[in-house]
This record gives sequence, C-alpha cells and structure tokens, in this order.
Amino acid sequence: MSKERRQGYGEGGLYQRSSDGRWIAALEAGWTESSTRRRITVSGPGCLPACPARCSHRAAIARKVRDKKAEIAKAAAARSIKVDRKTVKSWADEWLEMREKTKRPKTYESNVRAVRKWIVPTIGTKRLVDLSPRDLRAVETKVARTAGRPSAVLARRILIKMLRDSLTEGYDVPHTVFNAAANAGAPPPSDRTALELDQAVAVLEQAAELPHGTRYLVSFLQGLRQGEALGLTWDSIDFDTNIITVEWQLQPLPYRDKKNRKAGFRVPDDYEVRHLQGRFHLVRPKSRRGYRIIPMVATMRDALLTYRDTAPANPHGLVWARADGWPIDKADDAAEFRALQKAAGVAHPSGRPFVGHEMRNTAAQILKELGVDDVTITAILGHSSYVTSRGYMTSRLAEKRRAIESAAALLAGGAPASNDDGV
Repeated sequence: MSKERRQGYGEGGLYQRSSDGRWIAALEAGWTESSTRRRITVSGPGCLPACPARCSHRAAIARKVRDKKAEIAKAAAARSIKVDRKTVKSWADEWLEMREKTKRPKTYESNVRAVRKWIVPTIGTKRLVDLSPRDLRAVETKVARTAGRPSAVLARRILIKMLRDSLTEGYDVPHTVFNAAANAGAPPPSDRTALELDQAVAVLEQAAELPHGTRYLVSFLQGLRQGEALGLTWDSIDFDTNIITVEWQLQPLPYRDKKNRKAGFRVPDDYEVRHLQGRFHLVRPKSRRGYRIIPMVATMRDALLTYRDTAPANPHGLVWARADGWPIDKADDAAEFRALQKAAGVAHPSGRPFVGHEMRNTAAQILKELGVDDVTITAILGHSSYVTSRGYMTSRLAEKRRAIESAAALLAGGAPASNDDGV
C-alpha cells in the first residue's frame, strides 16, 4: 500500500506500512548527541478496505501523533528551562570534571585555580544566558588588581574556553561575550630573558660549591627544563656513547581526595606515568618534540661521573635527589636557584631574581651567539617540530656536539671550540 499522506516539512510522515497495513507516523524530536536527527515513530492498526475516509483507525493514529508531539514539546521545554537556568558555577563544576580526564595535571590545576579562586567567586551565580562583556571585565579586573596583568589574561583565556565548551554542550551564551574577548588587548610581553654570560658563569661558580652543582650545569649547557632535570635518571645517561636521552619529567600529581590519599591521584586518560613516592611521578613530555637525544660533552661527562660516586642513593635512579632519597620538590629547587643568584650578586635587569626557565633561555642565547643554526638549537632544546623522530635526533648528533662543546668552553671562561664550519 502506498504512502497516504505527508505531514509538514520537518514533522515526519504518516503512512500505511505495505507489509502489514499498520499506520506509521515518524516524528522529528530534535537532535542526538552525535548531531543527527532524532526520530520517533508511533503506530496503530491499519485501515481496512471497507473503512471510510475518516474511520476510527485513522482517528486513533491521529490522537497518538498529537499526544506524542505534546510529549516531545514538553520535554523540549523542560530542557530549555534547564539550559536557561544553568549558572556559571554549575557549569564550571561540570567542565572541571571533564577537564580532569583529558588535560595534563598542570593544565588542570591551572584551570581549577582560575575557576575556584576568581571566576566562581566573581560571577558564579550569574546564569550563562545572562552573561555580558561586563562580567568578563569584572573577572579580569579582579585578578589584575590582586595577582597582576599576566594572571588576569590567563584567567580570561580559561573563562572563554570554559564558555565556548558550554556551547558544544547545548547551553546558550551571548555572542557579545565572545566578541568582547576577541577585542580584548593582547597580554603584556614577557620579561623573561637570558642571563648575561658573566652572570651565568658567576652562578655556576657558586653551584660548583654544591655536591649537586651539575644540576645547574645541565640546564645552562643542555637547556633542560626544570622537570626534565629533576626527572633525569642514571639509566637515561649513556657514558659509553656520551648521550643523554630526555624522555621523562618529574611532576607531582594531585590526589583525588586530599583527605583520603588511598583514593589515588588525578591521572588523565592515556597519560603515561611512573609513580615514585608521595605525589612525585615521572611523566612523559607533553608532546613528541619533548623527547630528544643530547650529546654529553666532556665537561658534562666528567662532572657527572665525579658526582655519581657521591650522589644520594635513591630507589628511583634519579640523578639529583634529596639527601634522604626523595625527589627534589620544584619549589625547593627554585629557592636554591634564587639563593645561588644572591650569592653570586646576579639579578634580572628589573631587579627580580631570574626564574629557572631563564637558564634554558641562556642556553639558547649562547648557542645563537656562537652562530649555531636554528635547526640545531631547536634539536638540542626540544621546542620545535624538527624533533619528531629518534632517527632525526641521532643524525644531528655531530652538529649538536660541536655546538654544546663551544657553549661549554664559553661557560668555562675559555674560547669556544672551533671547527671547519666556524662553530
């Protein structure tokens, strides 16, 4: 039996099924989570050949269609009310729960701080549908007055990301909020810079008085990040081939419940970690470019071999650890670097102490001033897409070794090593 009648566009169809003659009505009921149309069907007994045009069978299916449409409309209205009533705080709680499963711990903790310290206390009671550019400015102004302009810019970025994600979940946020964010000023330029060569030498002279002074030499010379240095293990150092493989970082992971540590740690999905002790873990670099192979020049090799004989024993094979064998906390490491600068009479041009990452800036600057090409510098420091395969890293060992030898000579107060290429 052929289709009897089509309903209005977007409302589905009403027809008698050819296989058994039953009335079938297909109704549109919004969208599924995978962004496909959601369709609902209702059915009723089919008409017989002797039925008049307006028979009881046709009336019955018409009632079913009306009832089902009313049910769909009621459910849609309820969802609309729920969306309209969603506050910034309730969405923030939901959003953080999702972020915990997908983002690296440092990113997640940064999100939590911004949400709980600034965003929710400032605009948490506001409904998403009622937000305005004024609310965006209120958060940014509050953070800027208390924590400074860079923190305010970060809080704004996190807030905008949170609001954009709410759109994909079906909530409404006025587009004027996003327009205001797009027109906001750029963040202030960073004042991070490299230490002057004489400053780096002065700090290393002070570090040489420490049993573990090699920890600072590896950052000034090889450009290791703080987590990479503190997470370096002896089995990542090959004294036969004079190579350091950077493949782990030390990272303290947060407990799921601080009051119940047996509940474990917040570890994102597909996040490779090795638990050491307490909150300390070894984690993989955040991208492939973090993995790299660095030549170990004679200066570094001799210093590490000397240090290995007196290094504190620890069950994790860490190169640098506390005297009791525990991993070194990043805050303690940063405090020691500040103390070394003070003892050396070194300070940032603004008067503040240099931060640990500026040792890495210094390594890059020294290599640049030596005329080392950008490809080799990025291969050493691991912040470029050039560093994508072990084969590529190994193929550039000769160039990297010459560059680091020249840098080592400068840091030792001598003339840089030379070669046929002028490096």
